Amino acid sequence: MFSVQHGNMGSSTIMGDSDVYDFTKAENIARWKGIFIPSLKKVLEQVHPRLTAKEEALMYVETLCLRILAMLCAKPLPHTVQDIEEKVRKYFPSPIDCWALNEAKETLVSKKRKSVLPTERVHTLLQKVK
Repeated sequence: MFSVQHGNMGSSTIMGDSDVYDFTKAENIARWKGIFIPSLKKVLEQVHPRLTAKEEALMYVETLCLRILAMLCAKPLPHTVQDIEEKVRKYFPSPIDCWALNEAKETLVSKKRKSVLPTERVHTLLQKVK
């Protein structure tokens, strides 16, 4: 279902019964390209302040993020928190699934802790996906 070609956006798609959202289509690349790069830089700085990453490496990690997003948003479309939790448990290996769900819950509960990820922008873009 997914393939990544190093150096570009790869073939990240949201697969459905009849609909396919392709992150790599010309009209979609402009929307999604670079959306996670600033966040990835912030996370890298927080975790390893002296370490730097090449732009190409950040772009590759972004393609992986888009692949994960495609898996989580694939049909059947998630409509509830439980739907997302089921998909995380299905696609993420243990114990990463538990860690990811706990981090998400802590971020939602803790008003002090702001997510580094561009959640509002991603949510807005996903709402426009047909």
